[in-house]
Amino acid sequence: MIKFLFYTLFLLPLTAFSQAMSIQELWENLKDSRDYQRTTLKIGVKREENRTNRLTRFPVIYGDLTHQYNAIIPTTPVPAIAFDANAADGAIIPLRFSTRWIAKSAVQMEWKIFDPMQRGIEEEGRLMLDKIETKGREDEQQLKKNATLAYAASVLASLQYQSALKDCSIYNNILKVTELRFNAGRASAQQYRMAEQEMERRKIRGYEAYSVLEESHLELRRYVNLDTIFQLSSGIEDILTFVLDKDEIDFEGQIASLDYRIATMQIQQIKRQLLPEITFNAAYGTQFFSNQFDLFNRERWYGNSFANIAVKIPLSAHILKSTPLRGAMLNARIAKLDLDEAEYNWQIDNDKKRAKISATKLKLESYKKIENLALSQKEIARNAYEEGRILITEYNTADTDHIQAQQEVWNILYDLLKVSME
Repeated sequence: MIKFLFYTLFLLPLTAFSQAMSIQELWENLKDSRDYQRTTLKIGVKREENRTNRLTRFPVIYGDLTHQYNAIIPTTPVPAIAFDANAADGAIIPLRFSTRWIAKSAVQMEWKIFDPMQRGIEEEGRLMLDKIETKGREDEQQLKKNATLAYAASVLASLQYQSALKDCSIYNNILKVTELRFNAGRASAQQYRMAEQEMERRKIRGYEAYSVLEESHLELRRYVNLDTIFQLSSGIEDILTFVLDKDEIDFEGQIASLDYRIATMQIQQIKRQLLPEITFNAAYGTQFFSNQFDLFNRERWYGNSFANIAVKIPLSAHILKSTPLRGAMLNARIAKLDLDEAEYNWQIDNDKKRAKISATKLKLESYKKIENLALSQKEIARNAYEEGRILITEYNTADTDHIQAQQEVWNILYDLLKVSME
């Protein structure tokens, strides 16, 4: 039964793997994750938007082709004196200034020589791109944190699972000793039944450890493909060393700083609305007028070309500027408060983190000492039981104490890793 349990619990989890993966390789493989690719695509979209905004600096050139039929030719009243000097005062003559068929073929150009809003639009686009990239790096850091914790959970689950296997093997020997004593009349039936029950508990612990190991591997699959992975080669101490070696980055402070710059820039944008807009327009083409549909009659085509400069002066903006300007200035003050708070909280959070790490390391050392003492006591109790100097209950107590101490060490190691990645 023990051999079956060993092969079932130990070999099955390894059948899905074929190579090792360290914590460094895990971080490198995260670039293939959907979250990382989604962030990269968002950055790419914003960059293309910025390129599109810059293209508005160039003139817009387009062709204009129209063909029109006038079912009713419009009539325009004009003063009769324009055509007849003897016409009565106030007399008018109805004239038609168009034909049945009209066509136009031209190339036109529109060019904003000076757009007061263009500079602000491009600057805001650059700041928003910086913000998206910073947010992307923050999301990447969170992704690495979650993946690292899942990796560490798998490593600890493997340790727990291996411990359960070893415990089953050791207790199987205890059960054999108890059985021999019972058959020789040196152990009671109650002691033998207790040993059998405790053996079943060891098996249950092994099944539970296997279940936790499977769940931890499935959770790790959220972040990386494990189809070709044989084992996780980094131990929990390696993971801690790798994580503690990384520099801390204040992403919230960086985002708050960008928000403040955007708010300040928006104040300038409102002020730029007071400046005039200058546009250059030009066209070169020909027009067709005829009561007959004959587009190939060259005598009915007449040249048409123009060029002008238009200046648009925002008069109402000078009157209405105060309200949006006050709102933008208030938003900038709020953004500055958020920036100051983010910088202040960053310092406090760092101090708290260092204090937590220091306290957790001290607790870890104590838990390790307890685990070593519990292991030593377990070995003493095992030898004493095999020599017949103590009861099975005393060995069970020592064994349970060691299992609990071992679990406490693993828990505190995981807590230290979580604190280190806050």
